Order: sequence, then C-alpha cells, then structure tokens
Amino acid sequence: MRDDLERVRDWAKDQLRTGSEAPASWDQYVTLIESTDAILHEMAVAANWPENAPPPKSQHWTREYGRLH
Repeated sequence: MRDDLERVRDWAKDQLRTGSEAPASWDQYVTLIESTDAILHEMAVAANWPENAPPPKSQHWTREYGRLH
C-alpha cells in the first residue's frame, strides 16, 4: 500500500510540474499530495509504535498555516 500511495503522490506532483492540467485542478492535486503525505506519515509512526503502547495523538494538517499542528 505504501508503494501505491507514493506512486499516486509522485504522479500528482508530476502533473503540477508539467502544468498539463487546467488551473482549476491545481487545488485538487495539492490536496491529493497533502493527503498522501499525511497518510504515509501516520503509517510510518504506526509502524514504529510499540504494540502495547497507547496510540500517539494524531496531527492535523492546517492549510492556512501550511504545516502540521
């Protein structure tokens, strides 16, 4: 699944780089990239988390600030 998500994210980045899509689609590609980055991050955190430990607090993406909170 990780490989699939990375492929989708890379494809969306390529679409933005090449400018092959209409400007109206730009936001959708950015949202897709942000979403896949967040999912991949959570997968990495979960993979390194001890099995018996309580789950880590989830971070939420805030577009206004452009970073995780």
